[in-house]
Amino acid sequence: TGPAVCFARGDSSVVGPQPEVDCADGCRLVAHLGARPRKPMWLSPGNRIWLAAAPVDMRLGFDGLAAKVQGVLAADPFCGHAFVFRNRRGDRLKLLLWDGLGFWLLYRRLDQGRLHWPRADTGAVELSAAQWAMLVEGRPWTPLPTLEKCTPTLL
Repeated sequence: TGPAVCFARGDSSVVGPQPEVDCADGCRLVAHLGARPRKPMWLSPGNRIWLAAAPVDMRLGFDGLAAKVQGVLAADPFCGHAFVFRNRRGDRLKLLLWDGLGFWLLYRRLDQGRLHWPRADTGAVELSAAQWAMLVEGRPWTPLPTLEKCTPTLL
């Protein structure tokens, strides 16, 4: 077996029966091959992130949002890309992602204020990882002014 994973500390998520051992913290560890703390598997560097421009009804679930991906965005919901949807007020979002085994659906609701959304009227906008991070943290992301290229004449 490989290194042990402590579920109490949220180190990893392992599915299926695994041999258990005792942890130094007094909790149960599950040992399995290749276990190590890692980032959430629902969004990895290879995933593209698409933000739907039009608001959707937040009562939509897996199937309703997958239908929006196919119908409105003209994309394949099973392609492994992340699709982000917003509500009309802009204080909630849902992320839909197919990981090869099933859909992930993440829901974010702000208790105060609104999320800062890019300007788009129709279709979808591709987000970079940095834009996604700023969006979910509620930070404004107005574009920085462009710098003009200059050639110095004196040192």
